[in-house]
Amino acid sequence: MSSFQGHYGASTGGDTGFRRTWDKEKYKRGAEQEESAPDESTKKKRKKKTEPEEEVSEEPQMLRARDTKVDLETHLNKTQVVTVSSDANRQPGYYCDVCDCTLKDSVAYLDHINGKRHQGNLGVSMRVERSTVEQVRAKLASLKKKIDQPAPEYDLDKRVEQIKQQEVRDKEARKQEKKERKKKDKEEKAAALAPVKDEEARPMDPEMAALMGFGDFGTSKKKK
Repeated sequence: MSSFQGHYGASTGGDTGFRRTWDKEKYKRGAEQEESAPDESTKKKRKKKTEPEEEVSEEPQMLRARDTKVDLETHLNKTQVVTVSSDANRQPGYYCDVCDCTLKDSVAYLDHINGKRHQGNLGVSMRVERSTVEQVRAKLASLKKKIDQPAPEYDLDKRVEQIKQQEVRDKEARKQEKKERKKKDKEEKAAALAPVKDEEARPMDPEMAALMGFGDFGTSKKKK
């Protein structure tokens, strides 16, 4: 009886396994040769794995109070055109140049700059420096001195008068700006109409006027 060959060349009457087989001895010899004479790239990889990571010499700074005001009003009431392919610093929202990310609102931005990731990129830990007894006493003394100082007198009438004067100055400034803008628009319109007026004021050629039948226009004399 004739034997049939399978799709992978194996006889149907014998081993029916069709999975790929590997020469284990060949790969074993290759691995042994690599172990005996590793190349430079292999040496570097092994050295990188075995050597301990170098410790950072600079210690992170302690967390301290912010001495500058966070600017959240730079782009207030401004229009910005953005595209899908824009960089992170051109996307709408609050951009953090330290972490290269954009936050969509001010609350998320404040949470981010006060968070562990941002402070870590600045080299600041989340630990607070422990105050000494002398520092606490000095702080209490400064607060007591501030409380003991007499409160400045607040003149309500004077403040109201200052506000009124400021409103008058602002109103005059707006009127002057509006006046200057109208004057500028008027000058631009006059400059645009000047060539047209010059063309209209130019006298017409008599021959051309006669050909067009305009010779008798503009005269009150009667022909005899």
